[in-house]
Amino acid sequence: MISKLFLLAATSQLVSSLSHGSYGDHESSSNLHTFFPSYDAAFAEIGRYYGQVNDWKYRKVYFISKYFKSSWAEAKAICRSFDLELATFENLVEFTNFQKILKAANPFPPNIDMVHVDGMTPNTGSTTDWYWTNSGVKIPYTLQWNPGQPDNAGGQEACLTIRKYGGDYAFNDYFCSERTTYFICQKTELFHEEI
Repeated sequence: MISKLFLLAATSQLVSSLSHGSYGDHESSSNLHTFFPSYDAAFAEIGRYYGQVNDWKYRKVYFISKYFKSSWAEAKAICRSFDLELATFENLVEFTNFQKILKAANPFPPNIDMVHVDGMTPNTGSTTDWYWTNSGVKIPYTLQWNPGQPDNAGGQEACLTIRKYGGDYAFNDYFCSERTTYFICQKTELFHEEI
């Protein structure tokens, strides 16, 4: 178990690293990895998914950040620093399975109802013009939005989150720069043989 003092120091160091320039630089990454040497230390595994796209079989392992909130860009950089990616969902079946994982694991910390995942839109307020930034591919299915979403509150909600609403988990547009939410990373492994 990580002590509260260690956690406080690590969080302080992370915020300092993020506040003094680009998180993706070597120094910031080294500082973060001093406190969290592996993704197992920084994230909690919440579930796995096995799927297939065309001739490729794959396994995704999903992780939630345990100790820090971030903006969308910081979340993306933190995932990348651990050789992970912000979570994506290749198709509606995969997202439906992820919703079941969230309901079973109930991984959100107390008083948190939303997490960053990969996905942005160049057209704020759009329900259909969303892209996975990891691949640059337009999301090929109709997103399951929370009621009243996307609402583009404040005219600047261009990043994708998953929000818990009434016991269900669905997509929500959100401010990219807000450091108010945790995030979901994934590790993807491709296979040619049976999983």
